[in-house]
Amino acid sequence: MNNVKLFIAGICTCFVSTASASTLSNSDESNNLNVINVVDFGIFPDDGIDDTKEFESLIQQLKTGDVVKFPSGEFDFYKEVKFNHSFPDGVKIQGTGNTFIRKTGNYKYATPYSGSYVWSFENPKGLIIEGFNFKGYRTKLNSVDSGFFFNGGSDVLIESNKFSGFNDDCISISALEYDSEGLNFENNEFYECVAINRSQEDDEEASINKIKIAGNTFVANSNSIVLKSNVINRFVTISNNYFFNNTADTITSQSYDALEVTGNYFFSGNRAAVNVIPSSFGEKENFYSMVFDSNTIVDHRYGLKLKPYDQNDVSYPLVNPMYELVVSNNHFDGLYFDTKSNGANDYFYQAIRFNLYAKGSYKNITLDGNTFSNTYHDEKNNSQIVVGEMMDETMVKAVAADIKNGFIKEEDPGLFIGDNVTLPNIPSSLQSGSKLPLKEIPSFPLSNVFWTINWDNSWPDDTEFEVLENKPIDYSVRTVAGQYARRGWFAGEFNLKSFDDFTDNLVRGSYRSEIVGPVSKEKNYERWYSFSSRLPGNYNYSQGQESIFQVHTYPSDGQWSRKISTPYALMTDAGRYTFFVSGTAEHSPIPMVKKHYIDLGEYEKNTWVDWVFQVKHDTKNGFVKIWKNGELAAEYNGPVGYHEDSSNHWTYPKWGLYRWSWADYQHITSRKVFIDEMKVGSEGATYEMMRP
Repeated sequence: MNNVKLFIAGICTCFVSTASASTLSNSDESNNLNVINVVDFGIFPDDGIDDTKEFESLIQQLKTGDVVKFPSGEFDFYKEVKFNHSFPDGVKIQGTGNTFIRKTGNYKYATPYSGSYVWSFENPKGLIIEGFNFKGYRTKLNSVDSGFFFNGGSDVLIESNKFSGFNDDCISISALEYDSEGLNFENNEFYECVAINRSQEDDEEASINKIKIAGNTFVANSNSIVLKSNVINRFVTISNNYFFNNTADTITSQSYDALEVTGNYFFSGNRAAVNVIPSSFGEKENFYSMVFDSNTIVDHRYGLKLKPYDQNDVSYPLVNPMYELVVSNNHFDGLYFDTKSNGANDYFYQAIRFNLYAKGSYKNITLDGNTFSNTYHDEKNNSQIVVGEMMDETMVKAVAADIKNGFIKEEDPGLFIGDNVTLPNIPSSLQSGSKLPLKEIPSFPLSNVFWTINWDNSWPDDTEFEVLENKPIDYSVRTVAGQYARRGWFAGEFNLKSFDDFTDNLVRGSYRSEIVGPVSKEKNYERWYSFSSRLPGNYNYSQGQESIFQVHTYPSDGQWSRKISTPYALMTDAGRYTFFVSGTAEHSPIPMVKKHYIDLGEYEKNTWVDWVFQVKHDTKNGFVKIWKNGELAAEYNGPVGYHEDSSNHWTYPKWGLYRWSWADYQHITSRKVFIDEMKVGSEGATYEMMRP
């Protein structure tokens, strides 16, 4: 089988030098592979232009064994790219690790994103995709927003990629027409989605065998892995993965045989770490084995919920029981009982729950070497292990003696109960089934320009508005077209309107009509901000200050009583643009805030002004650079922000109108400003990338 090799890179600059392209190609050229750089097909990073058409043209020309490479940077796709059944074998699509693929489109106007997926594949063979950061669409539209779709596939490797921002699946797998074998997902990271979903189709008859999910990290997903089918599938290995902060069952399995879940870390889940649910075909198929070994499960409602059969779909006793079930060498820590009633009822959650609804569900059970700490000890059964809701004398019953827990099934000689030990309440880091080292929760990397609002193909989410709650959003912020757009078709119009009773016009304690950008949590970080602003002709003179752009603090512990002054802002003040920056010396207490004011000239009306800010947050080596209409207008060197020990605040940007002085200067009864082309860039950004 040839290896399919496909390479995709992210956003960088509008042009990539010959040296960069040469560097990308060296390793594969030395192996006499045909290497194709996407830049040669007019696909450039960080230019904000739709790359779909050029990429579709490229893949039509690929041959078996080709390598497609993208440089670092971000690429925009307005349309789903479909790799049909004629796509050649052995293609590798490869990024640099700093390559970003962004799903985008102009859903407010003429060109919404077309399709459901970034890329969809029809039975690929030998395909390799590695080194990308895939970013979802996340619109408010009622449409599917997923990353990859596989209709079958063989010997596929998805490796060392990162997925974030998809409303639905990061990777969706189906088998509508093709039996598949050998889908491998290794060393990837998944954020806030259903990470890997083997989707169920009503008319599906094909199977997918030999799925390997290993070495991945899953963060804040609803379900991390969903494997459901109406036909039997075999040989699934889920090993050495990290799972953090799942909001639903972390792993769900239905109709999968020869399932091995080994060596994984599960941290903080709202439901079960693993939930095996009944197959749709009862005992028509013979299940061989399920193995759960050397996992660490911390702070979940359940550990393992095992119910491969439903009592309504099988005979009594089972004709085709599962041959072997192994639960061994796992560590369970911090599993809890019914928090909604504070444990006041009799329904408790267990580390291991066997739902054995039919006699003879398993021929052989091994329960050995498991350890428990900080878990609820079910006094009714004296066990962390509960067998199910339909126990009687002829079925399995839980027994225990002090710290030993086990199952006895009198008529089943194939049962092995080893030492399953309840430990003292000790830190989970000291007890682990998994051999993986503990690690901090990672975060999705930032592209050079990682947040954009331009009102054409990017629009604020409802949670990003700070406007009057008793009015529709468009009372405060709305889109306007025509001459009011800096570029494209639309711009944002921000409005403030005063009332007789000024207290009725408060938003978060002041007078504002703003949108907010992403929170930055790093220490001593560097950011770029850019946008275009336009003051209308009736933006009358006032000695009352107001900001049109600010970066605000965010208490890291969520305690807003610790709020502190804005680190920097662009204001209109008595007919002029003024920028201020504030900060503390390296070890100053928080009251010792120093503010530095920069005059940026008289403000203009009925004309667009382009702004770019480069800011280093640092109490010792901070700096600010300000460009106005393409010219470097000011520079500042000194403290920016607040010393961590005295504040421990994160920050986030805001655009729009914030008139804190309104109650003192009531001669102004309304304010309006137009803002367009808002961007936030990371340390890797440049002025050319950021300029409006």
